[in-house]
Amino acid sequence: MASACSWRKSQPLRFTPQGEVLLQLANQVLPQISRALQACNEPQQTRLRIAIECHSCIQWLTPALENFRASWPQVEMDFTSGGHF
Repeated sequence: MASACSWRKSQPLRFTPQGEVLLQLANQVLPQISRALQACNEPQQTRLRIAIECHSCIQWLTPALENFRASWPQVEMDFTSGGHF
């Protein structure tokens, strides 16, 4: 089965001129796409800053933060008391 991009007789598969153009483009674009996908899949280091006014917040905040840490291990957490950063 021949297409506009390749043809075959008794010799190995060869690209047509149009197929060569597409091959050159693919050789340029596919590595760029691969790098972009890898960058998208790498976890980003982020920081969460939490200001706590009262010590009673710890009773409900600690279990919530444990769940958060399990879901988002790459997030670094900073705690400050007194309501300021």
